[in-house]
Amino acid sequence: MPKLFLPNPYPDPQTERESLVGGLYKIGVIIPGSDTMEIQQLRDYFDWQMERVDSRPMRQGNVPPEAVGAIREYMDWRRKKGYS
Repeated sequence: MPKLFLPNPYPDPQTERESLVGGLYKIGVIIPGSDTMEIQQLRDYFDWQMERVDSRPMRQGNVPPEAVGAIREYMDWRRKKGYS
């Protein structure tokens, strides 16, 4: 499925609601009806989404050592074969 480019709805947030919606946008989450949602509910959604993003190891920059070793091994193989 192709990704759609949507401009940030609030590039310069003036209120907490705009800040939360802009923060959700930055992590790739769009919540329909967020402009009429209660601010506390919007905060809860924001916190929940941030917990999900923080729990993803690749988002934190933590690459497992096995993956680093496998990537190095693959790149060495490509260089030996002349594919680089």
